[in-house]
Amino acid sequence: MAQSKSHMLPMIAISKELEKLNHSVTFAVASRMKTDLINDGFNISTIIAKSLDQFYFEDIIREMVETMMSGARIRALTEWLKGTNALCHGYLNDTVHVQELAAHHFDYAIVDYAPTLCFSIMAYKLNLPFISLGAFIDPSVNRVPLNPSFMPTLFSSFTDKMTFRERIINTVRYLILLLRPSVPSFENLSERYVPEKQSVSNEKIKQMSLMYIADNDMLLEFPHPVPSNVIMCGGLAAAPPIQLPDKLNDFVENSSDGIVVVSFGSIIKTLPSETLS
Repeated sequence: MAQSKSHMLPMIAISKELEKLNHSVTFAVASRMKTDLINDGFNISTIIAKSLDQFYFEDIIREMVETMMSGARIRALTEWLKGTNALCHGYLNDTVHVQELAAHHFDYAIVDYAPTLCFSIMAYKLNLPFISLGAFIDPSVNRVPLNPSFMPTLFSSFTDKMTFRERIINTVRYLILLLRPSVPSFENLSERYVPEKQSVSNEKIKQMSLMYIADNDMLLEFPHPVPSNVIMCGGLAAAPPIQLPDKLNDFVENSSDGIVVVSFGSIIKTLPSETLS
């Protein structure tokens, strides 16, 4: 999994359900993430990948957000691509980690559907059938029908009611997604990292996923077709409510018109201090 709480918590929720069915679950994590999870009260079985510490995903996101908040959006995207490129190649070059994973003889893998291929490539290298988990399903890779005339592309901020100009922009964005087969690079990663097996295109490796678990809810999505091997399962990272501090509780109780709760997720920790203030 990408080393970010927003990526880890949904998988932890799934692991707890699997354990109820007498399955054992082991996470490949950075030592920093393991420490954070222990401090938060999570008790999970782990295998430490030093490469995930070296190229820590939350650090990559923090640097991207800081650059984006300064107004340099293109440079922010470039930095993100550079960071994820280093993360993926570092992870796949971690021979000690590969050997440790192989020694456990796992039956299946649930891989992070972050917009990177390294976790799917690792499953292919280890001959593991795998399931993908993420907040979205990339239609350009996974054969999900997408009509850009009424289906907004990822991060476009459009709705299903687009103007003609927005439809043109949305179509161009969709074509760019088709031209960008994968992150981190255009090279065939199976040829480089799995030379002992038949060469398979990056797109094909993504399509080998037996199932896609989308941490999303149809109630919050625009209408779109969903293949039979996609499960919409929103709210995986939700936790039981806890008592509000007295100050907040008094504020809520005295709000006769109700309140609106806005959650920015774990990425809020990466925002620059001047932005937060």
